[in-house]
Amino acid sequence: MISGSVFTVAGLLFPANFLLIFKINGVHYLCNNLHLGIILTLVAILFTFLYDLSLKNK
Repeated sequence: MISGSVFTVAGLLFPANFLLIFKINGVHYLCNNLHLGIILTLVAILFTFLYDLSLKNK
């Protein structure tokens, strides 16, 4: 259950980050802010994981 929703969130956010970044300023912006997209995705995965744990413990 935990890994399923984590991968779902990552799968939804990762392409969304790239599309949003690419839409704003194209390739130059994408190259400069690639690390930002990765960090945001990791944070989202972490929060989803913690949320799943809190639901499981109730």
